[in-house]
Amino acid sequence: MIDYACIFTTGGVVLFFKAFCTLKFDALDTVIKKVLVQDKVSESKYFIEPYMVRWKTANDLGLIFAIVYQEIFQLVYVDDLLEMMKNEFKDKIYPLIKIENNFLKDVPSFENLFTEILHRCESKQEKNQKKEKIMRDFYSTEKGKKILEKKGEEDDKNKKKPKKEEKEAPNKKEPEVDNDKKNEDEKQPIQKKKSIAEILKGNSRR
Repeated sequence: MIDYACIFTTGGVVLFFKAFCTLKFDALDTVIKKVLVQDKVSESKYFIEPYMVRWKTANDLGLIFAIVYQEIFQLVYVDDLLEMMKNEFKDKIYPLIKIENNFLKDVPSFENLFTEILHRCESKQEKNQKKEKIMRDFYSTEKGKKILEKKGEEDDKNKKKPKKEEKEAPNKKEPEVDNDKKNEDEKQPIQKKKSIAEILKGNSRR
């Protein structure tokens, strides 16, 4: 369960807040002074025991959407909640706000919309937790244990399977050379070609 939700401008004007319990101290004020005032825009969460403060910004509108909750609860839906807060407020509330001389006036209530999206997020988490519990309960039964054992055995087999070695392409054999014939060829004298003059001289003797 969240402890606090708030929407405010970068100038410090609060447009919406919802407190679900009394905080031990003003965690949001601490974050504003230590993080937001120093313009650490890359950050989106800050832990100050026992609270976790998370936020999203709408730079085009100069708005900051923040949630405060106790870190021990590990709420997985906070990112979705912040994104939905941002989209719903930008689409349905901000266009109705009157702006005079850079002052925001007559800000419509965001109470009902926030309650609705918070309920959707919490319901989604409850369903996921029930599914996880059902799966844990199933795997604690004899049938579930057998399935896990079988899956573990299959994983072990797959790990032990040797990898198929790539077949090497057969090497082409070079033609064998007959060394005896080669030696005989080397022993034979090289015959010189006769010149045309020598051929004519031989013919004249006949």
